[in-house]
Amino acid sequence: MSEEDKVKWNQRYQAGAYGTRIHPSRLLLNHIEHLKFSNALDVACGAGRNSLFLGEHGADVVGVDISVEAIQRAKKNASHLPNVKFLVADLDYSIPIETKFDLILVFRYVNLPLFDELCELLSPTGTMMVEQHLQWESELIEVVGPTNPRFRVTQLDLQQSLSELDPIYVFNGLQDDSATEKAAVSQYVGKVR
Repeated sequence: MSEEDKVKWNQRYQAGAYGTRIHPSRLLLNHIEHLKFSNALDVACGAGRNSLFLGEHGADVVGVDISVEAIQRAKKNASHLPNVKFLVADLDYSIPIETKFDLILVFRYVNLPLFDELCELLSPTGTMMVEQHLQWESELIEVVGPTNPRFRVTQLDLQQSLSELDPIYVFNGLQDDSATEKAAVSQYVGKVR
Protein backbone atom coordinates (compact mmCIF):
# COMPACT_ATOMS: atom_id res chain seq x y z
CA MET A 1 0.00 0.00 0.00
CA SER A 2 1.27 3.44 -0.77
CA GLU A 3 1.74 6.27 1.66
CA GLU A 4 -1.39 7.74 0.06
CA ASP A 5 -3.42 4.71 1.19
CA LYS A 6 -2.10 5.01 4.76
CA VAL A 7 -3.11 8.67 4.82
CA LYS A 8 -6.55 7.83 3.38
CA TRP A 9 -7.31 5.23 6.07
CA ASN A 10 -6.00 7.42 8.88
CA GLN A 11 -8.20 10.28 7.67
CA ARG A 12 -11.25 8.03 7.51
CA TYR A 13 -10.79 6.85 11.09
CA GLN A 14 -9.94 10.37 12.30
CA ALA A 15 -13.22 11.56 10.79
CA GLY A 16 -15.10 8.90 12.78
CA ALA A 17 -15.65 6.33 10.03
CA TYR A 18 -16.98 2.98 11.17
CA GLY A 19 -17.75 4.45 14.59
CA THR A 20 -21.12 2.74 14.69
CA ARG A 21 -19.65 -0.61 13.60
CA ILE A 22 -18.97 -1.99 17.07
CA HIS A 23 -20.71 -5.35 16.78
CA PRO A 24 -18.79 -8.43 15.64
CA SER A 25 -19.25 -9.72 12.12
CA ARG A 26 -22.35 -11.83 11.54
CA LEU A 27 -20.19 -14.53 9.95
CA LEU A 28 -18.13 -14.77 13.14
CA LEU A 29 -21.26 -14.79 15.31
CA ASN A 30 -22.77 -17.59 13.24
CA HIS A 31 -19.70 -19.83 13.58
CA ILE A 32 -18.27 -19.00 17.03
CA GLU A 33 -19.97 -21.96 18.75
CA HIS A 34 -18.37 -24.44 16.33
CA LEU A 35 -14.83 -23.07 16.57
CA LYS A 36 -12.12 -24.27 18.93
CA PHE A 37 -9.41 -21.68 19.48
CA SER A 38 -7.19 -20.29 22.19
CA ASN A 39 -5.64 -17.56 20.08
CA ALA A 40 -6.58 -15.56 16.99
CA LEU A 41 -5.16 -13.15 14.43
CA ASP A 42 -7.47 -10.41 13.13
CA VAL A 43 -6.02 -9.15 9.82
CA ALA A 44 -6.94 -5.59 8.79
CA CYS A 45 -8.78 -5.34 12.10
CA GLY A 46 -9.78 -1.69 11.83
CA ALA A 47 -11.02 -0.47 15.20
CA GLY A 48 -11.00 -4.04 16.49
CA ARG A 49 -14.66 -5.03 16.75
CA ASN A 50 -13.95 -8.73 16.02
CA SER A 51 -10.75 -8.71 18.10
CA LEU A 52 -12.66 -7.43 21.12
CA PHE A 53 -15.37 -10.03 20.68
CA LEU A 54 -12.82 -12.86 20.54
CA GLY A 55 -10.92 -11.41 23.50
CA GLU A 56 -14.12 -11.31 25.53
CA HIS A 57 -14.48 -15.02 24.72
CA GLY A 58 -11.10 -15.65 26.36
CA ALA A 59 -8.82 -15.87 23.32
CA ASP A 60 -5.40 -14.26 23.09
CA VAL A 61 -5.85 -11.96 20.10
CA VAL A 62 -3.54 -9.95 17.88
CA GLY A 63 -5.17 -7.35 15.64
CA VAL A 64 -3.18 -5.84 12.77
CA ASP A 65 -4.05 -2.82 10.62
CA ILE A 66 -2.29 -0.18 8.51
CA SER A 67 -4.11 2.73 10.16
CA VAL A 68 -2.54 4.23 13.27
CA GLU A 69 -5.86 5.96 13.98
CA ALA A 70 -7.80 2.68 13.82
CA ILE A 71 -5.29 0.93 16.09
CA GLN A 72 -5.43 3.77 18.62
CA ARG A 73 -9.23 3.43 18.70
CA ALA A 74 -8.94 -0.36 19.01
CA LYS A 75 -6.46 -0.12 21.90
CA LYS A 76 -8.77 2.29 23.73
CA ASN A 77 -11.76 -0.01 23.19
CA ALA A 78 -9.79 -3.04 24.41
CA SER A 79 -8.05 -1.38 27.35
CA HIS A 80 -9.92 -3.72 29.75
CA LEU A 81 -8.71 -6.84 27.91
CA PRO A 82 -5.04 -7.69 28.61
CA ASN A 83 -5.32 -10.67 26.24
CA VAL A 84 -5.93 -8.43 23.19
CA LYS A 85 -2.99 -6.70 21.50
CA PHE A 86 -2.83 -4.51 18.40
CA LEU A 87 -0.06 -3.51 16.03
CA VAL A 88 0.32 -1.28 13.00
CA ALA A 89 1.68 -2.93 9.84
CA ASP A 90 1.41 -2.54 6.08
CA LEU A 91 -0.01 -5.93 5.09
CA ASP A 92 0.90 -5.44 1.44
CA TYR A 93 4.45 -6.34 2.39
CA SER A 94 4.18 -9.04 5.03
CA ILE A 95 2.76 -9.91 8.41
CA PRO A 96 5.36 -9.21 11.10
CA ILE A 97 4.28 -12.22 13.18
CA GLU A 98 5.61 -15.76 13.47
CA THR A 99 3.12 -17.18 15.99
CA LYS A 100 0.78 -19.99 14.90
CA PHE A 101 -2.92 -19.19 15.34
CA ASP A 102 -5.97 -21.38 15.87
CA LEU A 103 -8.17 -18.79 14.13
CA ILE A 104 -7.33 -16.17 11.51
CA LEU A 105 -9.89 -13.58 10.41
CA VAL A 106 -9.71 -11.50 7.24
CA PHE A 107 -12.76 -9.24 6.87
CA ARG A 108 -13.19 -6.96 3.88
CA TYR A 109 -9.51 -6.54 3.09
CA VAL A 110 -8.60 -7.83 -0.36
CA ASN A 111 -5.04 -9.12 -0.67
CA LEU A 112 -5.28 -12.59 -2.22
CA PRO A 113 -1.49 -13.22 -2.34
CA LEU A 114 -1.36 -12.75 1.44
CA PHE A 115 -3.35 -15.97 1.95
CA ASP A 116 -0.27 -18.12 1.32
CA GLU A 117 1.50 -16.46 4.24
CA LEU A 118 -1.62 -16.58 6.41
CA CYS A 119 -2.08 -20.32 5.82
CA GLU A 120 1.49 -20.79 7.09
CA LEU A 121 0.45 -19.07 10.33
CA LEU A 122 -2.43 -21.48 11.01
CA SER A 123 -1.94 -24.06 13.75
CA PRO A 124 -2.35 -27.74 12.73
CA THR A 125 -6.03 -27.53 13.71
CA GLY A 126 -6.49 -23.91 12.62
CA THR A 127 -9.43 -22.22 10.91
CA MET A 128 -9.44 -19.33 8.44
CA MET A 129 -12.53 -17.11 8.26
CA VAL A 130 -12.79 -14.64 5.39
CA GLU A 131 -15.41 -12.16 4.21
CA GLN A 132 -14.82 -9.95 1.18
CA HIS A 133 -16.89 -7.60 -0.91
CA LEU A 134 -18.11 -9.55 -3.94
CA GLN A 135 -18.14 -8.20 -7.49
CA TRP A 136 -21.76 -7.37 -8.24
CA GLU A 137 -23.24 -6.68 -11.66
CA SER A 138 -26.95 -6.11 -10.97
CA GLU A 139 -28.23 -2.60 -11.39
CA LEU A 140 -31.51 -3.55 -9.72
CA ILE A 141 -29.95 -3.82 -6.27
CA GLU A 142 -27.47 -1.25 -5.03
CA VAL A 143 -24.79 -2.62 -2.71
CA VAL A 144 -22.48 -0.89 -0.25
CA GLY A 145 -18.73 -1.03 -0.41
CA PRO A 146 -15.97 -0.12 -2.80
CA THR A 147 -16.77 0.86 -6.37
CA ASN A 148 -13.30 -0.12 -7.59
CA PRO A 149 -13.40 -3.79 -8.68
CA ARG A 150 -9.82 -4.17 -7.39
CA PHE A 151 -11.30 -4.20 -3.89
CA ARG A 152 -13.90 -6.84 -4.68
CA VAL A 153 -13.47 -10.57 -5.34
CA THR A 154 -15.13 -12.96 -7.77
CA GLN A 155 -17.19 -15.92 -6.59
CA LEU A 156 -14.23 -18.29 -6.97
CA ASP A 157 -11.34 -16.14 -5.70
CA LEU A 158 -11.48 -17.24 -2.06
CA GLN A 159 -11.85 -20.94 -2.80
CA GLN A 160 -8.96 -20.81 -5.27
CA SER A 161 -6.72 -18.74 -2.97
CA LEU A 162 -7.44 -21.02 -0.01
CA SER A 163 -7.43 -24.32 -1.90
CA GLU A 164 -5.05 -25.91 0.61
CA LEU A 165 -7.77 -25.70 3.28
CA ASP A 166 -10.89 -27.83 3.66
CA PRO A 167 -13.92 -25.57 3.21
CA ILE A 168 -16.58 -25.89 5.89
CA TYR A 169 -18.70 -22.92 4.79
CA VAL A 170 -18.84 -20.99 1.49
CA PHE A 171 -21.34 -18.26 0.57
CA ASN A 172 -21.55 -15.79 -2.32
CA GLY A 173 -24.46 -13.38 -2.40
CA LEU A 174 -26.35 -10.57 -0.72
CA GLN A 175 -26.71 -9.91 2.98
CA ASP A 176 -28.11 -7.04 5.01
CA ASP A 177 -25.26 -4.78 6.06
CA SER A 178 -27.56 -2.53 8.08
CA ALA A 179 -31.27 -1.93 8.32
CA THR A 180 -31.21 -0.08 5.01
CA GLU A 181 -28.13 -1.34 3.14
CA LYS A 182 -27.26 -4.52 1.26
CA ALA A 183 -23.76 -5.90 0.78
CA ALA A 184 -22.60 -8.35 -1.85
CA VAL A 185 -20.18 -10.64 -0.03
CA SER A 186 -18.04 -13.69 -0.56
CA GLN A 187 -17.56 -15.67 2.65
CA TYR A 188 -15.29 -18.61 3.29
CA VAL A 189 -14.51 -20.66 6.40
CA GLY A 190 -11.90 -23.37 6.01
CA LYS A 191 -9.81 -25.66 8.21
CA VAL A 192 -6.31 -27.03 7.88
CA ARG A 193 -6.37 -30.50 6.27
